[in-house]
Amino acid sequence: MEQQEKHYATAYFFWLLVGIFGGHRFYLARGSSAMLFVVAHFGSWGFLIYAWQTDSVQYAWPALLLLAAVYAWLVVDLIFIPAMADNFNDKLEVNQGPYLGGPISMDPGFQATLKKAGMGAESPRKSGIPDDYVMPWRRQDGGGPTASGGG
Repeated sequence: MEQQEKHYATAYFFWLLVGIFGGHRFYLARGSSAMLFVVAHFGSWGFLIYAWQTDSVQYAWPALLLLAAVYAWLVVDLIFIPAMADNFNDKLEVNQGPYLGGPISMDPGFQATLKKAGMGAESPRKSGIPDDYVMPWRRQDGGGPTASGGG
């Protein structure tokens, strides 16, 4: 299935409606951090309810601190949604872009460098290494490494 690019407006919509469930993070393909967010959010509420029912103040403070951290994380996500969407779209462009079997669309300067090295798009060779090049650690007669380990 081909993935589509992510839009800021959709991510903000998910943040607004289901942000406490990590919906915006799931949408932006950040599932592991979304699960961490959900576990931290509902875990802190669970500890807070437990502390309230048992009148245990020692459980209430850590739960409140964790809950404050989770909601601060939610506000920080509000700021970083565009960066997360751009990051996803950049990775998508690399994975599905023109470099995977499509036409090569590179910087003209880089194309000239490749052509100069004998690696242009029209060249059947895949390497810029000349055919008569001898690797420094190989013997000149094409055999294995020399006894001293060097050329």
